Amino acid sequence: MAEDESHDTHGQAPVATVTDPTPPRPPFHQRLRARWGKLDTRARASVVVVTSAVLVLGIGALIGNVAEFDEVLAAIRSASPTWLVVCLAGEIFAYLGYILVFWGTTRAANGPKMPLGVVTHGVFVAFGAFAAANAVGGLATNFWILREAGSTTRSAVRRVLTLNTLLYAVFGVCSLVVAILVVTGVTDAPLGMALPWLIIVPPCVALGIWLSGSDTGRRAADHITPRAAATLFGDAVSSTILVRHMSASPRSHKAALVGPVLNWGGEIVCLWASLRAFGVNLGLPQLILAYAAAYVVTLLPLPAGGAGAIDASLAFSLHAVGVELAPALVATFAYRFFSYWLEIPPALVAVSALPRLRRNLASVREARDPTPDPGLAERMSPA
Repeated sequence: MAEDESHDTHGQAPVATVTDPTPPRPPFHQRLRARWGKLDTRARASVVVVTSAVLVLGIGALIGNVAEFDEVLAAIRSASPTWLVVCLAGEIFAYLGYILVFWGTTRAANGPKMPLGVVTHGVFVAFGAFAAANAVGGLATNFWILREAGSTTRSAVRRVLTLNTLLYAVFGVCSLVVAILVVTGVTDAPLGMALPWLIIVPPCVALGIWLSGSDTGRRAADHITPRAAATLFGDAVSSTILVRHMSASPRSHKAALVGPVLNWGGEIVCLWASLRAFGVNLGLPQLILAYAAAYVVTLLPLPAGGAGAIDASLAFSLHAVGVELAPALVATFAYRFFSYWLEIPPALVAVSALPRLRRNLASVREARDPTPDPGLAERMSPA
């Protein structure tokens, strides 16, 4: 602490001015954010991976305690490694499907013509964003890729919505079919896991068909406030129009329509093989229902790609459809190894090569013909 003496011209007594050279310490969250901002990409990735691993191990220990560790060890000892090769093949097909639907969606209606190699690079970067953050991070990366490739802001938003509409259409319809089988008694599964799909999916499908087949949606957007909500609603309507356009010409849009089937089919095969590796042969309807119930967790804005939460959700979903908890836990860990952990190294490589991706996208942007598809331009215009 320092004291400065000052005298006035009238001979008054000196006045001691007390100054504190130590500034107040910032709050903890600000210090943490500042330190995080100083880390490079590799350091941040290391922190996320370690955090994810700790979360998964913690959740695994808790569930293992409930399932009894002796049972878990017995399930591990009974493992058949041959099935793990099928797990790997399933995930390869799942990734190929996602790449195809991304590639096909971006090219539709005279969108950016990105080569498959550039799309593959972008998909792995998006997975890196998902693993480091959450589903929103993956969507934001897809939006960034489209913008860098020459799409306008509104077009990029619509294509990201279209991509997810195609993916979740297959996901939702399969879950709906299984739910119908459960309700009608054709297959056995908890009714509580089936009913949500019966309640949610049919209205969503009907609404999508109705909005994409008329100008009602675009007119309705004119009466929505605030304006940002109206714009987003108009983008959602435009995405359903594009989905309908591609569905009406399947030969011209094979990649976008086959991709979602390969993606979800590969994921289901990977999970099925993970269960078979530990001696569980679960029926396809129960498998789809358990997977669908657990996958909803990925839509939540959970950190680190939902690591830990997804593992717990899937293990208990499998247990709910009849799988003993111990093999359900180890099968979940096997599935997540192939569908999450094994994909982190190539994602890190893709992220480290981000400047090259940016250059490739710039080349796509420069070579792009900006003329819109005349058959879709008016119907997909902003509301």
